[in-house]
Amino acid sequence: MKTVFVTVGTTSFDELIESITSSEATQALKARGYERLVLQVGRGSVLPAADSCPHIRLEAFRFKNSIAEDISQADLVISHAGRAIRCPTQLMHSRPTHGDSLFHFYYL
Repeated sequence: MKTVFVTVGTTSFDELIESITSSEATQALKARGYERLVLQVGRGSVLPAADSCPHIRLEAFRFKNSIAEDISQADLVISHAGRAIRCPTQLMHSRPTHGDSLFHFYYL
């Protein structure tokens, strides 16, 4: 199942979570063949319910001991962790990533 994994690390980035779970974004992901969206939402106030995105299978969690498995199972990783964390993770898992810093928003 073609999967997108979104991670915000230990911070919060509600705007990213709201954007990626919008009807427009999930339809765009579905049109590109993605069937599953996994969200690591950190300390954010937004924790979408599994049935909140009718176009795509949604899973969301705040934290877990390791996200290595989520990254390795993803076909696309969208991160909000900054370069110090994102680049080694991307290289280690050879996954495309999208994201930069706390001050930039990225949309499909």
